Amino acid sequence: MLKQLSGELVGEQVIKKSRFIVLARFCPDRAALAELRKDAEQRWPNARHYCWAWTSAGTVPADMAMSDDGEPKGTAGMPMLKVLELGGWRQTGAVVIRYFGGIKLGTGGLARAYAGTLQQMLEQAQAQTIPWVPRTNFSLIADFSVQSSVQHMLQKLSIIINETRYSGRAIYQLSMSQEEQLALESELKGLPWQSFVLKEQ
Repeated sequence: MLKQLSGELVGEQVIKKSRFIVLARFCPDRAALAELRKDAEQRWPNARHYCWAWTSAGTVPADMAMSDDGEPKGTAGMPMLKVLELGGWRQTGAVVIRYFGGIKLGTGGLARAYAGTLQQMLEQAQAQTIPWVPRTNFSLIADFSVQSSVQHMLQKLSIIINETRYSGRAIYQLSMSQEEQLALESELKGLPWQSFVLKEQ
């Protein structure tokens, strides 16, 4: 079954005095992945390594990414990516932060530590796991005169808002399934047509 996280996942374990901390959440695109990595570095500063892996909506290698962040090649990012792939996790970003405890684990030990920590935390995330549904990114630009109505629609339909910013108008970056897109378009018909613009990115 393909699946995704509905919320943020945080957990950790200690292996031979090194702390391995997992931060994972739904990341629809590389911009969201960059935010995840930034959050990890800010919330757990001065760690030795911030290794990460990410799966997109696709299944080809070009739609995935990973990093060993200074660990020996192939001992962190790839094992983590395999956990996400084999587990059916889509559009999921995961960072494993390591605070070195002074004991070297060896290449095999590192791979087991990074993959095992992520696997363990994902297995404990049943309450935060929902079926994965293909989603497309959209931009919704709305006049301030209808912003409260638009905000209510988005909340009512539980649409994922990746970013909100203001530049003369309210600009929402959204991730929607086809069903959510149709529902939102139906709701927007109740607003003056010139007060908003919805377009696929």
